[in-house]
Amino acid sequence: TTTVTDDTAQLVHTWTATGTQTVQEAGIFDTSTASGGNMLARQTFTAKNLETNDTLQLTYKVKVA
Repeated sequence: TTTVTDDTAQLVHTWTATGTQTVQEAGIFDTSTASGGNMLARQTFTAKNLETNDTLQLTYKVKVA
C-alpha cells in the first residue's frame, strides 16, 4: 500500500550469476521470453559487478492509480 489500500504491486526476483558480468539496469516485461514483449518499467542504476554464483535481488514497487 502506497496511498490507498492495495494500490501497489511488489515484484521481487533474485538472479544468480553464471559468470562474470556487470548489471546496470532492470525492467519489467509482459512476457518471460528473452526477446519481444512490452516494457512496463525500466530503471538504470550504478553498475554492479557480479562473479559466478553471486546473487542480485531486485524489488520493484509499482503504484497503480
